[in-house]
Amino acid sequence: MGESYTVTVVKEEVVHKGKYNVSMFYEALHRWFVENKFLDESGGDDYLETYYYEDRSSAKEIYFRWRSKKGSDSKYFNYTLNLDVHIVGLKEVEAVINGKKMTLDSGEITLNIESKMTMDLGDLPKNPLVGFFYRLFLDRWLKSKFEFYKDELKDKTLSLIGFIKSYFGIPGSKKEPSFTPPLGIDD
Repeated sequence: MGESYTVTVVKEEVVHKGKYNVSMFYEALHRWFVENKFLDESGGDDYLETYYYEDRSSAKEIYFRWRSKKGSDSKYFNYTLNLDVHIVGLKEVEAVINGKKMTLDSGEITLNIESKMTMDLGDLPKNPLVGFFYRLFLDRWLKSKFEFYKDELKDKTLSLIGFIKSYFGIPGSKKEPSFTPPLGIDD
């Protein structure tokens, strides 16, 4: 195995306290991962969940952890998207939505999202043909590709965060640009 570098691209926590449907959210989240081709180690979606714990005592509590990987257009770069979910105080409540009485879940959900990019050069540095031009290759070509793929993963991760926030009705991320014009005139 050759040189390998891993960089954390985005790490953010989303917290929501209120009413929602845990099952529907879980399914929508799973659909987002599959549609965006963030899959498990085997390249499928059966084993995204690497950990699940549920405590059914007086205040129901759930933990689950997803680990996913995705290749890029380049053989040198791979993406990892990790999701840790903790739900506390989960209980069923009744709510009226669009004139219909529905049973929903109520509780606090915390989602920790972390995306990482790995650059794996394999045996490229050991290749005698490349060895001479290796430093030039790293500084010129690979540096721009590194930034390109890093930005691509950042966009995908912010898309996931935006999806989660819109599902819960949470205003946009602090990392996203504000589309509200500033009040007053700048000096």
